[in-house]
Amino acid sequence: MQNASGELALVVGPQIPRVSPRNAPLWQGRRVIALAAGVTHVLALGLMPEVVVGRVGALPDEIRKQLQAARVRLLTPAEEGPTASLEFALNYAITTGARDVVCLGLVSPSMAETLANLLVLTHSGWGAARLTVIHGDEVGYLLRHGEAALLEGGAADRVTLIPLSPTVAEVTTQGLAPPQRYATLEFGHAVALTVEERPARVWIGAGRLLVVHTPAAVGLE
Repeated sequence: MQNASGELALVVGPQIPRVSPRNAPLWQGRRVIALAAGVTHVLALGLMPEVVVGRVGALPDEIRKQLQAARVRLLTPAEEGPTASLEFALNYAITTGARDVVCLGLVSPSMAETLANLLVLTHSGWGAARLTVIHGDEVGYLLRHGEAALLEGGAADRVTLIPLSPTVAEVTTQGLAPPQRYATLEFGHAVALTVEERPARVWIGAGRLLVVHTPAAVGLE
């Protein structure tokens, strides 16, 4: 089992995690909670989870024996549904002390599955835990009432503000163009910005905002 800080957790979803050297410092060195559907991807990254959540009975015998030998807890949520295991995993991470949670493997080729996974992050029960999503070189920061995001990167990087609540109030930026000054954003209306100066930051006063930082080198498909 990894010797990682209890306050730092990594939740790995069912999809193949896309990681890069650029964002490795964000997710390495954390205690790991994995969904059963993605546990083979976790092991391929050289990680051993402390908990596996989901249909653990459907895991191959070889994988299950490997997990049992490492004394990994195997947990099955009482509820069923497309996001039940992810909700259980996040709840487990946060109720066992995590205050900073990074998520991998949430972005799917399926639009419905990706949206469902990302909207789970807006659950009011996650309290004050900081939530971050990584997909390749892109990093998404979920901001809630009074929170801020520091965006590491270079000039010309893209930053997209995606409201995940009916309104997001007092949105203010530093180092981004066009600048936002106590702006109010509405659900369904994303804002595209560009990094002009470092450090770049985004603050909000109230609401829920997903801040997606896309390096300039990452092309749009």
